[in-house]
Amino acid sequence: MSSPILNKRIYHLAKTLHNKKRFPSYVSGAEYRTTRKVAKSGDIKKEDFVLSLERSLAKFGELGDKYAGSSIGFCAETVSANRVLQVHPTRFNNISIGKVIRPRTMQFGKKCKICNSLF
Repeated sequence: MSSPILNKRIYHLAKTLHNKKRFPSYVSGAEYRTTRKVAKSGDIKKEDFVLSLERSLAKFGELGDKYAGSSIGFCAETVSANRVLQVHPTRFNNISIGKVIRPRTMQFGKKCKICNSLF
């Protein structure tokens, strides 16, 4: 379960993007211990993936390909988890994923199917 601090940071980023009329698909975050990272979907380059995460994503297809409506590796949950893994290499099941918010409408969403299976 994610902390209230992480969810507050996610909401703050989503609200900031909403007010600036910048609308990525979703905003989410990830945490491990006291490391908390928040990201928007698509905010990563292929060469920035942590190798262990890239390998785990490969079972769903190539990075960037579509899987169950999401681009593999480019959802907000995966991007933020990748940033946590860069600081703390750990098992994926040790990482907590926060709320998922759509900045355009400020409505809560669900974790993508890939993230449900990894985290």
